[in-house]
Amino acid sequence: MSVEIKQLENSSVELQFKLSFDDFYESVRKVYSKKSKSISVPGFRQGKVPLKMVESYYGENVFYEDAMNNIFPIVYEDAIKKFELSPVGDPELKIVQLERDKDFVFSIMTAVKPEVILPEYKGIKCQRTEYFASESDIESSVEDTLKEIQLQNARVITLDSESDYDIKSGDVAIIDYEGKIENKLFEGSHGIGFELEIGSSTFIDGFEDKLIGCKVGDHLEFDLKFPDDYFNVDLSGKNANFIVDVRGIKYKELAEIDDEFAKDVSEFENLEEFKVQIRNNIKEGMKGRSESEFSDEAVRLVVEGTKIDFPECMIREEFGNILKEFDGRLQQRNYSVDYYLKAKKLTIDDFYEQQRKNSERRLKLRLTLLEIAKAENVVAEPERIEKEYEKMAEFLRSDICQTKKMIDVETIKRSICISEGIKAIVDNAVVTEIIQKNMLDKDEKDEKVEKIDKDEKS
Repeated sequence: MSVEIKQLENSSVELQFKLSFDDFYESVRKVYSKKSKSISVPGFRQGKVPLKMVESYYGENVFYEDAMNNIFPIVYEDAIKKFELSPVGDPELKIVQLERDKDFVFSIMTAVKPEVILPEYKGIKCQRTEYFASESDIESSVEDTLKEIQLQNARVITLDSESDYDIKSGDVAIIDYEGKIENKLFEGSHGIGFELEIGSSTFIDGFEDKLIGCKVGDHLEFDLKFPDDYFNVDLSGKNANFIVDVRGIKYKELAEIDDEFAKDVSEFENLEEFKVQIRNNIKEGMKGRSESEFSDEAVRLVVEGTKIDFPECMIREEFGNILKEFDGRLQQRNYSVDYYLKAKKLTIDDFYEQQRKNSERRLKLRLTLLEIAKAENVVAEPERIEKEYEKMAEFLRSDICQTKKMIDVETIKRSICISEGIKAIVDNAVVTEIIQKNMLDKDEKDEKVEKIDKDEKS
């Protein structure tokens, strides 16, 4: 048997095989030998029919398909090893010639792991933003943080009977509701005992505002118009009538922000010590944001300069990952991908085309970083793998054994290599300019640019 390889576009190859008919027919004999006991032909005892008679009765190609299925995995695996290929996706078999007493000629087309052509990833030049904040801005942020913690640790009071308390922004209204368009219910238009946080923008604009000031037992009826750009095109721009009954209210009772509060929500003995820690966290956050943005920009520039010719099957596979993640997020809101596509009047192929560039971008990022790790001879040592499992277990709030069942070791190794790929870029990146920016200034007006000359770079 002979085999040749032909390079195709999009990181694909065609393996061209030529096998003598005698060798192919040997595989036919093996198939016949396995099936002979169950073969029947008039005039012969079952299991005693000669091969030639079987071919004469059922056709000479009666065992060809099974013979090819036996040959295919063997010759394909041998060719993969011979040409040192890394196939991805499913191979495609094409019969070129299969006639008695002539060479059996066939080809197998398969996508292979694409070549990753890296730019010079060491010494990549990019700017760095360093964040600062005035003491007054930091103090204001400390107070805001305390209020958020106060809200998170508030005692929740539930009212399910009539009282003088009226709904305010931030409260949760427990409601039964029903919506109709042209006197017809629509999908998602009704609910019983639904807990709606006022100000969360869960429902369309105006709905939650109508509930502010209401009390338990109140009955409301009002009209609202769906936004023209509403995600469900069947509802966009249409007027709807809503009927709402307030069944209950949940509101938060806030604790005083004092030393006792600090003891309850932190490891500190008094409020002033807690404030010091919050200030330090804000300053560390500014430093962390600077480092994160610098890292992202350096990696982005390297990935932008990388050349990869993706096979279609890899892009499709990455789209499948995106679809799975998207469906998980939708399910958290009691929706599904099917509902989303129906609401948007999209087919799965339409959605694929929308997400194609995103799929390619994610693939390119991952393969670039893995290739850099390979160039840097990164090896995921057992100790490092164990530490990564410990981190994941802590993040997932699970034990190590359960985490190892959920996440295979190859995924952990790949994660380590990606981290080391990022490190190789960032550790060798060159800062061309530093931009000073007020992190807590919402308008971000105050910017100072400091150029870095060649001497400073060196």
